Amino acid sequence: MIPIANRYATRGVDCLATGDLENRLRNLPEDLRRQILDHMEFLMSRYQPKTVRARKSRFDWAGALAEYAGRYTAVELQHKASEWRYCS
Repeated sequence: MIPIANRYATRGVDCLATGDLENRLRNLPEDLRRQILDHMEFLMSRYQPKTVRARKSRFDWAGALAEYAGRYTAVELQHKASEWRYCS
């Protein structure tokens, strides 16, 4: 079976012409027009590009390792934090 999009293209018919679509919609009963509208909204929601929201940075951890500042370098603190994270 030929996919719907290709079915009209093989006949040389421009199935995406707005006027053609409007005429076809006018000839349908109201309940079918509502179904088409629902399906169009579904397709639009599914295929619209997703907007990526930037997450706001949280700094509630700031100063949490202040007591270790004199005993460790920054790199040593990174290693310690890694150990603490995976040993917990």
